[in-house]
Amino acid sequence: MYAVQMTVEGDLPQETVDAIAGELRDRLSALENTPLELTAL
Repeated sequence: MYAVQMTVEGDLPQETVDAIAGELRDRLSALENTPLELTAL
């Protein structure tokens, strides 16, 4: 099992953080050709 951790520094609206995380998930899913899931820490 592998994990990717995304760190957001500074103040961003939660909508922006969610959009960035979703785009990252979608791109990595396409690259790996497998569904990935997001888990907030």
